[in-house]
Formats: sequence, structure tokens, C-alpha cells
Amino acid sequence: MTLRVRTLDGAPEGWSALVAADADATPAHEPALWYALRAALPGMRIVVFEARDEAGLAGGAAAAIERRAGLRWIHALPFVLPGTPLARSGRRAEVDHAIAGALAELQRDLRVAGGEWACYRPVGEAVPADALERLGGETRWLEAAVIDLGGGLDEMRRRMDRKTRQEIARSAAPP
Repeated sequence: MTLRVRTLDGAPEGWSALVAADADATPAHEPALWYALRAALPGMRIVVFEARDEAGLAGGAAAAIERRAGLRWIHALPFVLPGTPLARSGRRAEVDHAIAGALAELQRDLRVAGGEWACYRPVGEAVPADALERLGGETRWLEAAVIDLGGGLDEMRRRMDRKTRQEIARSAAPP
């Protein structure tokens, strides 16, 4: 598998098919968001990591390089938007390792001051710990819950336990 990093001037060939096929794709994987970030945030440059094999695009990810006060930060992606690599079926672990290696190399080359890599996957397996270890710095784990709002607010409240409903009511009440 080869890996290519390039400055954003368009999504990689095959990217829209990869987004459509990967259940872990989020709105943060859409190139329109990358363009918006680049346009709205001064000093921000978007890079795209492409992992290719003999069959074409195996996976990839985007990151933003921020230049502030003469220093650089790598954000994959800013505002803790998920920058987790997308991958073709059966290639996830290889792509995760390849993207982590590319981020680590970019980190060294640019001598970055810091940054973050938000590796949220709503469905798939987490980025392997040994891939995350390739990057300098500290790895922090945060846990969150996804609440299904499909049945509406009333249905969601019925699924909550009594104490949770009471706490929500108490926090919403004026002081």
C-alpha cells in the first residue's frame, strides 16, 4: 500500500464512493466542510492523506494544519470533528496504521507544537492503540453516548430512568 499526502485542491479520486460505502463516515468527511474550514479559518491549510493499493483508493483522511504565531498545529480535524480514516472493506487496520504513520511523519517534519486527532467511529472498531502510539504526545480517551432521537423527545424520555428525568427537569428549572 502506498500513501500520498497532498494539499487539498480537490477530494481524492474515489473519495465520494468511499464516503458512501463506509458506515463510519460523518459530515466531517465531506470535502465541502474542509473547504469551509479553510475559507473561514485564517492560517489553516487542509491536507489529504490517501492510502492506495493495486485496486485504487483503499482509504484516507483529512487534517488541517494551523499556523499561529509562527508555530504549527495539526488538527484531524479542528473542533474535535472526527478525522478518523475511512477505509474500503477489509483494509481498515492497514489504512489506520498508514494514516497514523503519515500524521507522525508530518508531525516530525513540521515540528508541530500540538494538535489533536479525533478518532470517533460511530459503528466500526476503534483505531488500534499501536497505530495511535506512533504519534508523539498524549492519547486521551473520552467516552460518549449516542442517543437515538428517532422516536421523538417523548419516546426518549420514556426510555430514561426516573432519576435521570428528575435531574434534567431540575437543571432546566430557573434558579
